[in-house]
Amino acid sequence: MPASAGEGGAMAAVTRWVLGHRWWVVGVWVVLAVAGAATAGTTIDRLAQGTRLPDRPSQRADDLITERFGHTDGVNAPLLVEVTVPLGRRADTDEVRTAFRDVVARVTPAGGRSTSGDPALLSADGRTAVALVYPPGGEGPNPYGDTLVRVREALAGAEVAGAPVRVTGRPLLTGRDNGAQRSPIAETLFGALGALVVLGLVFASGLALVPLLIAAVAIPTTFLLVGGLTRIADVSFVVQFLIALIGLGVAIDYALLVVTRWREESEGSDPHDPAARVRAIERAMGTAGHAVLLSGATVAVSLGALVVPSVPFLRSVGFAGLLIPLVSVAVTLTLLPVVLYSWGRRLDVPRRAYRVDSRLWTRVARATTRRPVLAAVLSGA
Repeated sequence: MPASAGEGGAMAAVTRWVLGHRWWVVGVWVVLAVAGAATAGTTIDRLAQGTRLPDRPSQRADDLITERFGHTDGVNAPLLVEVTVPLGRRADTDEVRTAFRDVVARVTPAGGRSTSGDPALLSADGRTAVALVYPPGGEGPNPYGDTLVRVREALAGAEVAGAPVRVTGRPLLTGRDNGAQRSPIAETLFGALGALVVLGLVFASGLALVPLLIAAVAIPTTFLLVGGLTRIADVSFVVQFLIALIGLGVAIDYALLVVTRWREESEGSDPHDPAARVRAIERAMGTAGHAVLLSGATVAVSLGALVVPSVPFLRSVGFAGLLIPLVSVAVTLTLLPVVLYSWGRRLDVPRRAYRVDSRLWTRVARATTRRPVLAAVLSGA
């Protein structure tokens, strides 16, 4: 390593310390990532599903509706029980209306309520009648519970005027019978797959996996910290999507900056010389590392500004949003140098020669600088 501990500034000093304690650094991040992944389900379950606005007229009106008609709170959409009678018959006759009302009453769960017989819930041809069944559930990760399963069982074989009675509604159309929010895992994996394709085109080597590794550590670690936050304050369910998708993009972006810069600094150096490997990482962190730090601070301040409005929903997003870029920056500035030092040259296979003067981007740069106004208009369109 370089002889002078102060050479290269604070970022270089941090990098030297990280590389000098690299196995401790790896161990700490592995423990945090594993703990975050293991408790992510619990963290998501503890997220607040509602979006209350204290002391606002709209919230007071919603509370009165809840008190009088039962809890729906905009979370539990009604189930739709419907029947279409055969041709030549109408669903608004006394006989059909009474039979349909009896079926609806039978499938309405205890503590819930239902609405049937309203002319507004009758089709134009009079053959189809619809009843709204409101489950008694409430907030939480599974607001419907097993209500839909029991409604389906109660409707098995039920008929009105010889026609089957069916149930539909949002939970059936979304494929989540318990009314639960969609997990962010599928979206994250889909985004990671797309990012892997792009990174593969950029690096054309195993280095494409490095930014995804940084994201794989940063995302569960952020979930772990948010899990602690949920124990002292309400945190909106929206946060899980911010962590998964914004966290994925930010972590990949920061790692991409550093890895690209490290690749430039490593060009032509001896991969078997530890001192040369350290110098390349220090130089990369001294430039790209500063950019990552400033970018992360900017994103953190931007998301943190959401704590200013006196809206609990937005405040929780703001507090949790602070953690997303800060964790990504911490992982990038500490774990990434260790990965590059230990496995960087091994992953950079097959190694493609680095060209500073990329012909494609040189042409793009010349075109935009020749016509800056046109470039600005097109980029803002």
